Amino acid sequence: MGLKKYFIDCTAMATEANPIFASFEVGLAGMSNETSRHARYLGTGLSFLGLSYVYAKGRDKSKEFFNVNENSSKKVRFWFDIGYGTAFNLAWSPIFYAACGVPDAKQFGWGIFWATVLGAVNGFPIGYSIDSFRDLTSIKECNRKTYPKIIKNRHPHIKKGIAVGLVAASIGAMGLIYNANSYYHNKVNNNVSVSENLEGKVK
Repeated sequence: MGLKKYFIDCTAMATEANPIFASFEVGLAGMSNETSRHARYLGTGLSFLGLSYVYAKGRDKSKEFFNVNENSSKKVRFWFDIGYGTAFNLAWSPIFYAACGVPDAKQFGWGIFWATVLGAVNGFPIGYSIDSFRDLTSIKECNRKTYPKIIKNRHPHIKKGIAVGLVAASIGAMGLIYNANSYYHNKVNNNVSVSENLEGKVK
């Protein structure tokens, strides 16, 4: 069960995070589709190879150090999640994007910035995704009040189908993001070429 749980948790995190990070990488950090894809593949691979364990273990140790537990107030736990997510991504993202071979210093800087921001605000969605996938794969029942009962009460086979569908939807969303980015840059390049041709004719 331990290995299965780890695999499901990694899948849940990748399913939720990859489309979000891809959109910020190409949309705000200005990375190319190729660089962003490399980052997503590498990030997912590292997650399954132990990065998720490092993140979770560090979080547990930090909670012990700052005396944050289930009896702490929601406000304390909320700010702890933001603080830990920020600190982890601020330390990890420079190493990660350097390994991805981000060629431009500006893209590198924006990548680190947005990874840190997303790490801070993405704690709740990541947690929700993990709890949902555990429920969908019959590992642990999800008792979140916002978790739809119409899904919670489905047959295990149907719930596993929903989990597979969510993974497929995540991959499809990334494809749409990269296609939209390619379309945008092709349109911009075509407009620049037309403008240059017109200027050449005027001269």
